[in-house]
Amino acid sequence: MINIRHPRLYEYALLHYDALVEYFQRPGTSFTINELDEINQQIGRVFEGYDFKKIVLAEPQELEVLKAGLDQQANPPDFSKLVDLYEVFAKTSSKMKDGYNAFVLFENLDISVCPYCNRNFIRNARKRRTSQFDHFYPKDRYKLLAVSFFNLIPVCKVCNHLKNNNQKQLPNPYDTRYDWNSMARFELKIKAADFYYNPKSVEIELKAKDAEVVEIVENMKDVLGLKELYDQHDDYVVELVQKKYLYSDDYLNALFKQYEGTLFRNREDLLRLVTANFVDDKDLKNRPLSKLTKDISEQLDL
Repeated sequence: MINIRHPRLYEYALLHYDALVEYFQRPGTSFTINELDEINQQIGRVFEGYDFKKIVLAEPQELEVLKAGLDQQANPPDFSKLVDLYEVFAKTSSKMKDGYNAFVLFENLDISVCPYCNRNFIRNARKRRTSQFDHFYPKDRYKLLAVSFFNLIPVCKVCNHLKNNNQKQLPNPYDTRYDWNSMARFELKIKAADFYYNPKSVEIELKAKDAEVVEIVENMKDVLGLKELYDQHDDYVVELVQKKYLYSDDYLNALFKQYEGTLFRNREDLLRLVTANFVDDKDLKNRPLSKLTKDISEQLDL
């Protein structure tokens, strides 16, 4: 798991809302402004003081409250029209306000790898989406939240399939209460003396570092199959072990001193070359296995 952070996130949420509202107002579609008015009335009956805008812009903690409220409703209104609106938004060929659609939202978020598994690239290509949007709270069950901005998580196809309509508590990558760079970490476990070159002699463990997220981390491992997925990368971890011994502190210092200002802007650039990955928190969204690389490199004091 990696966090989704962006300095313009709320601005993009407003852009998302404006495009949705405009589509209700646009002539020639199957959506009408009268239907939006009806949706607003239905929302107000279920959640006092709420309207379509507040639903679309609801942040993760607020979505949690809305989800709990919907669970308590015996016969909630049918918000299927919002699921239909999501289908319009999700089509790369669709053009909402200023050409807005799921492709544009993904590009705005500027994230290259799946925030759930941090293993698969999800960067779009040739104006086509290779990513998918997971509804953190499933749209089939929580139709009201079908187009809520912070309920839409850009993920890889594998994680979207595995998570599906799972109801176990998982972390929302937008949720600022959790810093997954520090609250959960990958650790190297050595099983035999030949771990320097034998991948079968190492094991990768994902552990919670904060008591309040132990259950969530276990749910992530169970639902997304992270244990099985990361067991496939034991050879990658062995290479990090080998690099630890190949690149001594003196050697790294000498390389940095020789090439600072030419090949390397800072020490992070040098470590990215050595590990073949990013090791800075802000860059974990840019390359697969970056979280694993960062955590194991720190454990090895590389």
